[in-house]
Amino acid sequence: MLKRLVFQEILQIGEEINMKKQKGFTLIELLVSIGILAIIVGIGGDILATVIRAYRKAELFSLVDRNGSYALTLIEQDIRSAIDIKVVDDIGAGTFFAPDDPNQASSQILLSFPEASGDFTYKRYNISLCDGGGTNEIGLDTVGDGASFSNLVLSAGGGSDFLGESLSVIDFGYANLGAFTPVDPFVRLRDTAGQRGFDIVYISFGLSAGGATPCPTGDVKAFFQTSVNLLGGLQ
Repeated sequence: MLKRLVFQEILQIGEEINMKKQKGFTLIELLVSIGILAIIVGIGGDILATVIRAYRKAELFSLVDRNGSYALTLIEQDIRSAIDIKVVDDIGAGTFFAPDDPNQASSQILLSFPEASGDFTYKRYNISLCDGGGTNEIGLDTVGDGASFSNLVLSAGGGSDFLGESLSVIDFGYANLGAFTPVDPFVRLRDTAGQRGFDIVYISFGLSAGGATPCPTGDVKAFFQTSVNLLGGLQ
């Protein structure tokens, strides 16, 4: 008899447990769960968006730095290798500063290189700031006549890179060269008189990406500058 009563009690407890399991969640429990899930999804979405923005900005910085460093290195190496440098005085007229002019500044320079045959080859560099009207390049003309420049900045001049972004050439000048405006990418200062004479070419420009085209100037900017001491060989 006792065993029967114990067995019945166990069966009754089991039935009560099964009934509770079958009831499921209440409406309040469901609402609370949905609310918690929404908060988690919202926080996760913000974190993901932040990570994506940071990654894209890092990619743009890499793009700007890669292009600017390449252009600056190439120009500097050619200036060091040239046997003659002429800074363009009047681009429209194609005239140059006199060799003994102490202060020369322009967006273009012409470099001369000797050949084994005794002839010369020429390179002309042009740095045009983006103005929204089509000029936007760090250009190289291997003929030297200024008729045809190829852009050293991979995605400037209206083109887009693999990120779908275009680069903009922006002004950046040497602050301590007060006689010149920041839009003079090439500045040559000469004073060859006396034992402490100098002849220096300054190169400076900026690149920007991640903004409205055709002249993005917002999200990412980098500035590039160097100087080359010419004293001892160049005219």
